[in-house]
Amino acid sequence: MIQHRHCPEVHQTLANPDLIDRLPRIGQCRRLEDFQGYWATHSYLMGEFLGWTSPAAGLAWWYAGGKQAHSDPLLDLIKLIWDDDGQLDYLAAHCWRGTAGFLHPEELSPEKIAATSPWSDENRWRTFKRQGRRFPHDPFYGGPNPLHLDLFSCGRSDLPEGSARGFTHPGTARRATLFVEDFSSWCVALEQFGNTLP
Repeated sequence: MIQHRHCPEVHQTLANPDLIDRLPRIGQCRRLEDFQGYWATHSYLMGEFLGWTSPAAGLAWWYAGGKQAHSDPLLDLIKLIWDDDGQLDYLAAHCWRGTAGFLHPEELSPEKIAATSPWSDENRWRTFKRQGRRFPHDPFYGGPNPLHLDLFSCGRSDLPEGSARGFTHPGTARRATLFVEDFSSWCVALEQFGNTLP
């Protein structure tokens, strides 16, 4: 799960914003594996944290609203780490292009892709085309899934191997905490623990 190697840092940063420097930045990516880890972490955030069952619909909603944070620290984090230089457009374009894949920027027809895409704004696609390919590896250019993004898989399919324990906090805040031994099973363990809560 090398693509998901930054997922633990996301949890740490959300718990302690002072640890934000542990998260990858697009400018630090050099190898294909770096770009895969960078974008797979964002895909993980969309599915596991934001609960977007459709990344295309979630991103369309967020873009339509001007990518505002809506008082959500996670959306602030996404804007800061995954859209500080407009690079989120490449993941959005990947999600919105439907079944079309492009190897080279010159293959992109804004009219054609807008006609088959959930995001039907031709001007948005023209603007995107003018940007061209800005990074050696990105989610859009290079084929149908050039970074082999396995959307929302981080932690979803593994059964807990070690012990997981959860407890509820006293008081009226309705808070609970889960501790797991291995990262790859936290989502399954959380679902199991959540089913026991009142």
